[in-house]
Amino acid sequence: MNQSVALVFDGKTFDAEKDGPRLTSEFEAVKRIMLDGRWHTLAGIKQLIEARLNRMVSETGVSARIRDLRKSRHGSCVVERRRVNGGGLHEYRLVQIETKKDATMDGAC
Repeated sequence: MNQSVALVFDGKTFDAEKDGPRLTSEFEAVKRIMLDGRWHTLAGIKQLIEARLNRMVSETGVSARIRDLRKSRHGSCVVERRRVNGGGLHEYRLVQIETKKDATMDGAC
């Protein structure tokens, strides 16, 4: 990442000092993976992040970071979802609508 933008996370149990760096690195990893525009399962993203960050992450955390991508404060990214084989498994992909000249990967989709 070229420049880091201060990301804002929240929640009842969120502790900025303890959770901020971890959530930021997970968010950036999810976004970097999804920038390829391909369909990904939560398990697939989880596996790629664990290899990249060399630590365990949860599919629940990956799902939360995908929701964060959609929030206006994190770039208002468009993330599509589709069912796989008509079951309960879903795949997700990031759709880039606009690339801003001065936007960093952290700041916009």
